[in-house]
Amino acid sequence: MNSAEFIQAIEARDLTQLRKIPKTDFHSHGSLGFPLDRLRARTPYAIPDPPYIMPTFAEFAEYLKTYLQQLLYTHDGFIASIHDTLDAARTDAVTELEISIDCQVFPEFRSAEELIKSIRQVIDAYPDVLVRPEIGINREWDAMKMEDWVVPLIDSGYFAAVDLYGNELFGEPEEFVRYFAFARSKNMRCKAHAGEYRDAEFVRRSVEVLELDEVQHGISAAHSHEVMRWLANNHVRLNVCPTSNLRLARVSEMSAHPVRALLDAGIQVTINSDDLLVFDQTV
Repeated sequence: MNSAEFIQAIEARDLTQLRKIPKTDFHSHGSLGFPLDRLRARTPYAIPDPPYIMPTFAEFAEYLKTYLQQLLYTHDGFIASIHDTLDAARTDAVTELEISIDCQVFPEFRSAEELIKSIRQVIDAYPDVLVRPEIGINREWDAMKMEDWVVPLIDSGYFAAVDLYGNELFGEPEEFVRYFAFARSKNMRCKAHAGEYRDAEFVRRSVEVLELDEVQHGISAAHSHEVMRWLANNHVRLNVCPTSNLRLARVSEMSAHPVRALLDAGIQVTINSDDLLVFDQTV
């Protein structure tokens, strides 16, 4: 029934009805999953809108570092952000939400146990949303941060998945094999951002090397029929974020987005929000 209602609402361009239909969001960064106005309301600092188009990853990262990081990656800022992200999901009738918890918040808590307790308390306040928290790993972290932040969280057994994110030009997949193997030993799903800034073969290599279950973005796979067949045959899901791809200049316009080609190749594709705080687009 939901599918029929969804199609009807799309054809009628009825956003109010679309918001009521149960949906999923499998690619959401937990501290960035809510509207910017909510953050502005709880800080005295002026936060400008991000540039509509950010043609380089460096420009995107600079906006985060300059205006958002000091507000989001504190003890209280993190907890408030997760609350806002879950509330925004509920408002959009997201009934299944997979949120990446950025490990750089770890030093704000005394231990992995305290961080997990805080996350669990927030999630418990939203019983109508099935939340699967994931461990967010930045490609540019050094070995000490990986050992001090990532390993204890994997070892906890609390998280549903690991997600490797950040600038694809740094941190080759081979550097993270040990951590992904550890995650699999804890029955966690394995995700990584790939194919947003690098080519189709990088998507395949990331899946092979890290034994990924899912790829975040993966849109460059559309440039290779061979890679698309390989992804389809190996049942690798792509969690695509069209508005993010547009605003980070990965596609020139929405009509040029390759999601149709990926679907036609038999690949399982989901549509997701990525960073609502920056890209201003819900599911």
